[in-house]
Amino acid sequence: MILREKLQEKGIHTVGEFAKRAGLQTNQAWNYWYGHSQIGLKLARKLSTKLKIPLMQLLNLDPTPKTNARLEPSEEKEEEEDRQKSSNG
Repeated sequence: MILREKLQEKGIHTVGEFAKRAGLQTNQAWNYWYGHSQIGLKLARKLSTKLKIPLMQLLNLDPTPKTNARLEPSEEKEEEEDRQKSSNG
């Protein structure tokens, strides 16, 4: 399970809501939500306190795969295929 899935279990469905409830800046929350940053012990303790998620559950989360939030999954696939075509010939 990744951070975003755990947050959604707790009723947090947007980056803005995560930022507000966790006491983070929106850009920080976005980085954690989309896997551009991983949570460390200090942040895990803060999230555990503010969001009432057991610390060990936070520490045992899988790393969030880095994603580009601006693209739909189908667009990401097309972009990757285009990159492969251009590098192959």
